Amino acid sequence: MAKRRLSMRKIKEVLRLKWVHKLSDRQIAKSCSIFATPQCGNTLPGLY
Repeated sequence: MAKRRLSMRKIKEVLRLKWVHKLSDRQIAKSCSIFATPQCGNTLPGLY
């Protein structure tokens, strides 16, 4: 099954939360309403 694409706005928000606010992947996924679990891999692989 193909992964759903993220908008550029959401990608920028994820990167901001990761680098500026130092949130964990799980916290970012919850705050941005995206799906990120160890079983399915990262939603944004290779960006961080």
